[in-house]
Amino acid sequence: MKKKKNENDIGQPSTLSSRTITRSGIIENGKELVVACGYTVGGQFGYFVCWERQEPRNDNKVMHEYSGTVLFKKKANDRTLYDVLADFKTFIDSRKNK
Repeated sequence: MKKKKNENDIGQPSTLSSRTITRSGIIENGKELVVACGYTVGGQFGYFVCWERQEPRNDNKVMHEYSGTVLFKKKANDRTLYDVLADFKTFIDSRKNK
């Protein structure tokens, strides 16, 4: 019997199809908290608040590895990005005030 996928699963961004939109400046264990857009491994497009590690490659480019998704919002309309960025700013400000 096939397990039905939970629509509320956060999922992980696909490294090949995701791009960083903005950075937080918060770095832990060599990873920075960022907002990225892209597709989940399951194929949904949206916005991720997740940890990004940059790994240099041999061809003078950088590989971006995303993990530890804190938040995923499926793109519902043109306001979704602005809502995610506002939540991200609130989260960053709360961490800086600790």
